[in-house]
Amino acid sequence: MSIEHTLRVKALDRHRIRLFGPDAVLKAWKMTPADGETLAATFTEGWRGQRTAPTTGDGARSNDISQWQFEVAVPADWENAQAFWKSVTALTIGDARWRISKAEEPVGVSLVWKVKANRE
Repeated sequence: MSIEHTLRVKALDRHRIRLFGPDAVLKAWKMTPADGETLAATFTEGWRGQRTAPTTGDGARSNDISQWQFEVAVPADWENAQAFWKSVTALTIGDARWRISKAEEPVGVSLVWKVKANRE
């Protein structure tokens, strides 16, 4: 991993600890017709989440606080990471749950996925 990636992951962890606490764990869930919802992965570091204020058609900010954006650092194994994030349907932290609405692929060499989700 590059120095830039290492610094980026440390910044994600500082933000995560500030918002969710040092013991917060992000769990990713996927859905299959045969098994229903199953745990796909658990992230103990290298992620953060924040509320986002959606904008309306005229550019005004909405008061909807259910929209969140998560950033998750992934290993350099691009093909498996891409297949993984396209299969994930929900995220949880403790009892809080978010339904994924969009997963944005990393840009350049960042190796950080941006996942947009709505709180349930």
